[in-house]
Amino acid sequence: MVKKTLIATSASLAFFISAPYAHAVSITTEKGPNGDRIRITQANDNQNIQSLRVSPDTLFIQVDNQDTPAQTTDTDLSTREFINNIVPSDAGVSIGLGKPGFGFIQSKDQNGDILIDIYPDSLGARWRQSPTAKTAYDRLETINALPSQNINSTTQPQVTAPAIPVTQPQVTTPVTQPQVTAPVTQPQVTTPVTQPQVT
Repeated sequence: MVKKTLIATSASLAFFISAPYAHAVSITTEKGPNGDRIRITQANDNQNIQSLRVSPDTLFIQVDNQDTPAQTTDTDLSTREFINNIVPSDAGVSIGLGKPGFGFIQSKDQNGDILIDIYPDSLGARWRQSPTAKTAYDRLETINALPSQNINSTTQPQVTAPAIPVTQPQVTTPVTQPQVTAPVTQPQVTTPVTQPQVT
């Protein structure tokens, strides 16, 4: 079972420790109508929030006019169907998803909160990265704000299987002794010489 965690990048931690939040959005997760829901409460009306899928298992929420990384109090994501990681950064928020077969839709409720509903969608498993998604992904990779990387480096132990020695079978080539044929020696027949008789 994948352990679900909240991870902040080093850049984000610097803001958490040294500065109060200013113009930061607040992010929470909850059970949605047919999956998971991300609720984003804006600090002001001037913030432009867009959601974009940047990899098979990563949803990126870009937040403009944000002075500090997003705030979130969600530390236990064990009850979420898709969401297994939240990574705030200066660029926005990366959401790690445990299943590639998903779809999402962004809307706004009557209170002005941004809602992103994540739901099962088998076609989502066929998703291919667009140039726009690749640009965003590369940017997140540069600032180390990709959920999958953080999960692998902090919560997923890397188990190395012991090497299995491969024994090559020893093949013995039979040595064929050359057959030596002894020459057949014909017996020498000596014809007796008859001496003429002299009278």
